[in-house]
Amino acid sequence: MNDIHINMSNVKLKTFFTIAILCVTVWFAINWFFSFQHRSRASAALPTLYFEIENEKQASPGAKINLNIIINPNGTSFTSFDVTFTFGENLTLSNELNLESNILPLENSTVLTKKELSPNSNTIHLQGIKQDGSSIGEAPIRLVQVVFVMKPNSKFPLEFKWKEGAKLDVSNLESKDLTYYGAGNALLSPELNKSQIQKVTIDDNLHNKMIWVARIDGQFTEKEFSELAMYDIVIIEATHGGDGSLTSRGNIQAWHDAAKKLKQLNPKIKIFSYFNVSIIRPYMDQQYFDGGFKDEWYLRSSSGEKVIYNGKPLIHYVDLTNPQFRTWAIRWISSWYALAPYDGVAFDTAVPLTNNATINEISTHKAELWNQGMIDFLSEAKKSFSDKTFFVNGINYPSPDYNLGTYTMLKSNDMIFNERFCIGYEEKTPKNPSEIHSDIDLTIRLMDMGLVVLNKTNYRNWEDPSKNYGNLLLSRFCYAASLMAYRQNRSFYKFGIGYFINKDGSELNQKIPEMDLALGQPLADKYTEPKFLVLMREFINGVVYLNVSGVDMTIELPYNLIQMNGSIMGEKYPANTSITIPRRTALFFLKAK
Repeated sequence: MNDIHINMSNVKLKTFFTIAILCVTVWFAINWFFSFQHRSRASAALPTLYFEIENEKQASPGAKINLNIIINPNGTSFTSFDVTFTFGENLTLSNELNLESNILPLENSTVLTKKELSPNSNTIHLQGIKQDGSSIGEAPIRLVQVVFVMKPNSKFPLEFKWKEGAKLDVSNLESKDLTYYGAGNALLSPELNKSQIQKVTIDDNLHNKMIWVARIDGQFTEKEFSELAMYDIVIIEATHGGDGSLTSRGNIQAWHDAAKKLKQLNPKIKIFSYFNVSIIRPYMDQQYFDGGFKDEWYLRSSSGEKVIYNGKPLIHYVDLTNPQFRTWAIRWISSWYALAPYDGVAFDTAVPLTNNATINEISTHKAELWNQGMIDFLSEAKKSFSDKTFFVNGINYPSPDYNLGTYTMLKSNDMIFNERFCIGYEEKTPKNPSEIHSDIDLTIRLMDMGLVVLNKTNYRNWEDPSKNYGNLLLSRFCYAASLMAYRQNRSFYKFGIGYFINKDGSELNQKIPEMDLALGQPLADKYTEPKFLVLMREFINGVVYLNVSGVDMTIELPYNLIQMNGSIMGEKYPANTSITIPRRTALFFLKAK
């Protein structure tokens, strides 16, 4: 009997442990699942909140303005929202006797639970419930419409700005302000009959925008500050803030003042100060000498002479093998962070020594030490400022050997700049087809390494693309090339003439109308190639084709599409229509609803 009791106890004990182990396993599985879900959601893009002017073609003093509030959930499911925004002094609510009547839900499933309007402070606070939140996916959702009137005799721009604290019930939002400069500024393509033109509404900018710029004869103007604040990334060029003379360029206080002003205008903007790692240009980099640069920190030849940079007598290399120089440079850069709200530093000419003449001048061994000094400097900078973002201007040439050395230097950096994307430096025509392919694939390769890529097309012509159709075709072509590799918040683009605002022209004037098309996010990681040398990228709301070849190509359209010329609607094509893409040309389409 005792044996039986003992055996029964053993059975109960085993059963208890089995159940306990099963419960623990289930508990861990559930926690792992929710942890995985959380990590997956955290790694996805934040939901984006933005404005749209629905009837922008009619926007004028005295006219009604329908402002739509839109959320792109980016895959996040939500059931409620809570948002507050302000509107400009040149606007008033349409129905001043019944303020709440100016606010309308745009979908039956949107229920507004709070509408607080404060005309005296031009502020509107909205709360609501999205009843079908569980089914929300990737497509933008128009939640609410607010009806305004533009005050008579008032002027553009119209401004709508989100206040802090906008949120969903499950996630914070990335909120985008709107500064609207009025209709009629879009480029009209010569091929279109004006009587057939219908302007479409711009929902949201697709491609992240960056600009590297300086005003060489003083501080940015108020207008320039307003335009710069609309970029995601601003790099303040070394020449900024002088009086136009060679000896006064590089006014660091002007850098700091510009950074503070831009952060005030757009707290989410990323601002980078400038530091040239490899060289000193006495006519441009006065800040080095103001900061205490010592003569013994120049790189010198075997005979003791300063080593000239690429045959340019006024530019000399610094000696990156000298730890005293590296320590000085890092301490000096660190002093800037207490003076202005920089997000990081742009390290210019952060490239290995490859010029045989230079290597022979200092010896192969010294060149190897110098290249290692570059790697050491970038690593030391990252360790010193782990909370800052660093990028290098280090991809300039297609040589595999050159890029191999550059990749080694990238290990300590977050971003990389390519100033020869699509068109060679100071050239006026696109690269050959294989080089275009290489630029696109290099962008993808760098992003796969974990880097953010800033692609710049430097086209040395001061004419605005909106006034010069040849410039428009080039800018459209190179922007389309950048879209073949585009990833949200991983690649940024700028087409321009250089890095300056001066009497000859402005980098701010080089704008690509197609960058304002609401194509949405890409549906695949990279482009496809439906025909040899014809690249295609499909987005949520549109399709972009790029013919990099030297001959016209005919393709078949996969959907009902509307051809776009900037923000201007062109011809509509039904699915399976054959269309010719001229050589070295890009075509942009929106999907027809």
